[in-house]
Amino acid sequence: APKPKVAPPPPQVADAAADAAGDEKEPGEKAEKDKGEKPDADEKEKSDEQPIQVKGPKKKHENLRYLYDSNDLLEALIAVHPRQPPRDERGSADAKKEKGRGPLDILDGDLWGLVRTNLPTPDLRVLRARFAELSPDHWQVGVDDHPLLATTAPLQPLPPTPLARAAALAAVQAAAAAASPGAPPAAVAVASAAAAKAEAAAKSEMLTNLATSSDPQVIAETQEAFGARVHRAGRKSVNECFIPAARAYATGGCPPSLRPRVWRILLGLPPGPPPFQPAFGGGGGGSSANSSTRGSRDGASLHPEQVEEDLEAVAAEEARYEALKQHVEAVELVTDALTCMDIDEMMDRGHYFPFEDKIQSVLLAFSRDPSVHANAAFAVHRPLLPGKTGPSVGSVGFGACAVSSSELAACGLDPAKDSVPLSGVMPFKGLVAYLAPLTFVFDDEALMYSVFRAMFQRFWCKLNVLRSEPQCLPALAQTFEELLQAHDPHLFFKLIQLKVHPLRIALPWLHLGFVNLLEPSEVLALWDRVLAFDDLSILPAFAAAVFLFRSPLLMAMHESSEVSDAMADGTELRVAPLLQHFLFPIPAEGPRPPAQPPVSSDDH
Repeated sequence: APKPKVAPPPPQVADAAADAAGDEKEPGEKAEKDKGEKPDADEKEKSDEQPIQVKGPKKKHENLRYLYDSNDLLEALIAVHPRQPPRDERGSADAKKEKGRGPLDILDGDLWGLVRTNLPTPDLRVLRARFAELSPDHWQVGVDDHPLLATTAPLQPLPPTPLARAAALAAVQAAAAAASPGAPPAAVAVASAAAAKAEAAAKSEMLTNLATSSDPQVIAETQEAFGARVHRAGRKSVNECFIPAARAYATGGCPPSLRPRVWRILLGLPPGPPPFQPAFGGGGGGSSANSSTRGSRDGASLHPEQVEEDLEAVAAEEARYEALKQHVEAVELVTDALTCMDIDEMMDRGHYFPFEDKIQSVLLAFSRDPSVHANAAFAVHRPLLPGKTGPSVGSVGFGACAVSSSELAACGLDPAKDSVPLSGVMPFKGLVAYLAPLTFVFDDEALMYSVFRAMFQRFWCKLNVLRSEPQCLPALAQTFEELLQAHDPHLFFKLIQLKVHPLRIALPWLHLGFVNLLEPSEVLALWDRVLAFDDLSILPAFAAAVFLFRSPLLMAMHESSEVSDAMADGTELRVAPLLQHFLFPIPAEGPRPPAQPPVSSDDH
């Protein structure tokens, strides 16, 4: 068929098209023509307003999107509704109208919470019994060693110093005698009770000195004695390498110098090489040189065979980690871009950017480890591109991995069968948050990787699944809502009126272990208690404590943006004092009300 005739374009359009064609054909002439012309003022302002584009690896993540984040988990949790019987079986007009309703408003039900499932959650009495070691009767790193917080504790201390010292010495001697080989169990129980009583007496004595003395030297000496006692007990628990003993020690917090080895013992790993420990005064009456020697050689009292076994285990960890790093260099996974994007966002914070290379190396090695999927308490995700026989979770190590498929097969990896990623954990937004605080604890990447993998398998995987088990994210979210409703219902209702539900603020904290709120030192203090009690219920308790701490400020606000800004600042939050104040509040002293006479039956 003949082509239809097209009308010629107007003269203006034709001239514009000719100019454009001339620009394409003769770029040199166009450049010479524009070389002498000065840009207009408007064009200059536009060029000044344009942001400077920095070329780098972050540019390749512009078109990527996270698989999910904390808000997506919250929306999925809200969408879970329990089955309920029909409201009315009589067929009335109200019942028919009720059938056509959409989702119920948050205030229509009996509960105000967003979590509508009926899960077994602990109340305050259960939490107090579970975390009894957090009470003011026990030593706490972060409270008793603080120059301001230590002066505010017990108002009624035990009797003065001479009696307390004599009782402490007698109890220690009795405990040593009962712990001798062949001692009957009854004697051991009596000695343990005497040691606990002596500990309370010693603490009461120190607190008496702090509360009754304003001399800075007395306060400094008391805190120095507390620090020496904490390090002495920590070195003893590390030498024993006994998980219950390390757990009892870590309930009061770990000093930074002992935290790496105590954490590894709590996770069932060998303690690792002993770091250098400085000498602390007040311990045993020995010279400073002897104290320094004992502190720098924590493993000297261990059996030589035990030390050799620990060193071999650490060497095996290092060899496995090096094999994982070689696999990262040999094979690039489709999920590596998402992992690097998560790392880039975490590096925007001022605390962790010096450790970017170390974090990237450890996190990419984590994605190559099949043992994560095999040993995790819960399977977090379904693997992407699963093989015909599923992931090879039974492989022990990778060996010297290279690009060739034959060596990969010799190491237990088959690209035709294995899943992607090999760990079975998809890189979601915030995965790097579980690793970043460990950079302040471990300097060796292999030791850091082993601890990170063990913590994810035991704890963090539970924060990324929607299951009904007590330690999983839905139960923790419901525990937080119930605790806050019971402690401060006025604050809860006030935030709902401002259309800022408390769980929408607290769930990202619970999901990421408070890494996105607290300072690194306080994150580690909170994780001390998580590892010591082997319980994630302390996370919703601390979240409720933060809301109660901010309650006077939040009750005076009238805008939702003000609430969000106030709750996003966690620089002044301290873990140990807030947990003690929430779980074991000390009633304020005041005048007692006058006694009322008993009411008799004749008065009615």
